[in-house]
Amino acid sequence: MSSNWVLYQMPNVLFDDVWSLLHFENSLREELLQELTNTIVLEREGLNASLHDWTGLVLLHGSPGSGKTSLCRALAQKLAIRSSEIYRSFYLVEVNANNLYSKWFGESGKNIAKSFRKIYSMARDPDDFICVLIDEIETIAGSRQQSAESGEVGDALRATNQFLTALDKLRFHSNVLLFCTSNLMTTLDAAFLSRVDIIENIGASTPEAAYEILRSCLNDLISKQQICFDETFGEENSAASEGSMEAIDRFHGYQTKDAFPKYIIASFQHHIHPNSLASKLLDISKNCAGLSGRLLRRIPRRAVSRYTFGKTRSAVDVLKAMSLLVDKERQQRCKEVEQQARVVRNTCL
Repeated sequence: MSSNWVLYQMPNVLFDDVWSLLHFENSLREELLQELTNTIVLEREGLNASLHDWTGLVLLHGSPGSGKTSLCRALAQKLAIRSSEIYRSFYLVEVNANNLYSKWFGESGKNIAKSFRKIYSMARDPDDFICVLIDEIETIAGSRQQSAESGEVGDALRATNQFLTALDKLRFHSNVLLFCTSNLMTTLDAAFLSRVDIIENIGASTPEAAYEILRSCLNDLISKQQICFDETFGEENSAASEGSMEAIDRFHGYQTKDAFPKYIIASFQHHIHPNSLASKLLDISKNCAGLSGRLLRRIPRRAVSRYTFGKTRSAVDVLKAMSLLVDKERQQRCKEVEQQARVVRNTCL
């Protein structure tokens, strides 16, 4: 471990639950996992990376709090488990890009070169696999053209040049996979982007993803006896065409033992009992467009702390509090967007 990076041996207990907590549109995480798993196998079997122009570089971009870093960690965890029979050891190296960038002229490039020398030194053993994660990659891979046009000092250019040089050596190490994340896609250097093998946009939460995030947090609070799940809803739920519900469970393999069921079950119930608690949570989820996953995870706990009283709160009251908080967050987001637009207009004048 150093001030610039942290080393984890994988799989690691710290990342055991990360995969299950991630919810994205469609099957993004599953598709990425399958592609990277197959790529590792192909590389291990001696596929010519240069012929197929494979660098070993994955870029996830999107708004802050959308789950980019968590997805990288979860993928590394899954890949470590799946690769246990073809690699003896598996590591995750998290590089702090902000610490690589120095206020001293010329030091940024040296820090980048030093970090990658350590990584490639670890990769000398062909039986070890190394995943590298660099957050906020724009710190060391910013557009050189934009820097030159804005009159920035040459150290930013030197840092990007050094990083690109380090990347060119990546293709010669088939046992290294580099994950990068960025909140500012438009500021990245064109030469860096041309080297990236996989680019994925991690968008804002969909209603389904929002429901699953809120549901998991609510079920946890219920299991910790912080929320009392209304028995009237349980009776209503059990009366809801039990034969049809069992058929759905058998077909999809979903369980309904959680207080708040999975999205597909809740959607089915919505047509039968539009006033059920699950239906109310569905309505809240539809109002969460544009809110990040990080923000959504805070909403149930904040709603409990801010708008409810007593040791154990009614699920009905908590849902009402969550609805208030979501409305407030959306209003705040609209104000921020308007403020940013005003700044842009004033800049253009």
